[in-house]
Amino acid sequence: MESYIGRMRKTLWTIDEKDFEGLLAEGFDFSLKYFALLILIGSALTFALALFRTGFDLLAALIGTVFMTLTYAAGIGIILPIVSHLLITALGGKRPATDTFQMYFYASTPSLLLGWVPALGQLSPIVSFGNAFRGLREINKFPLWKALVAVLLPSLVYWGAWIILVSGLMALAG
Repeated sequence: MESYIGRMRKTLWTIDEKDFEGLLAEGFDFSLKYFALLILIGSALTFALALFRTGFDLLAALIGTVFMTLTYAAGIGIILPIVSHLLITALGGKRPATDTFQMYFYASTPSLLLGWVPALGQLSPIVSFGNAFRGLREINKFPLWKALVAVLLPSLVYWGAWIILVSGLMALAG
């Protein structure tokens, strides 16, 4: 059994698409615990940075961290895997939904561990997207275009909705 740290190291950036197949070996329960651990670590790091950025305003840092944690957990952990799996099934994929969820859980490693780092954090979702694309392509044995549709379309919709939500909240806040 590979440790959580070993999984993090392997999924921060993996070159070989065959590595993604091996990620499913531990099963859904392990990957869900792994994802929850990533959420906790990422949230703690985000909170620490937010606390520093707000001049140690505890309430502002807490509100920002809770908002980011909930949107990431709901987006990467629920919305993206569900929409992607529906598209994968429509495109002829035969893998169970749990495999799609696991790929997203592992693919999220760069975003959740490095998202709080200034400058690098803005690039980490691109690496996570690449991991999801390559992982889902590999486990479903999809050609390039099917994998792009299954990962790119849900991601564009999710991030578009997230930008609209944040913009709306900022407009309400004045």
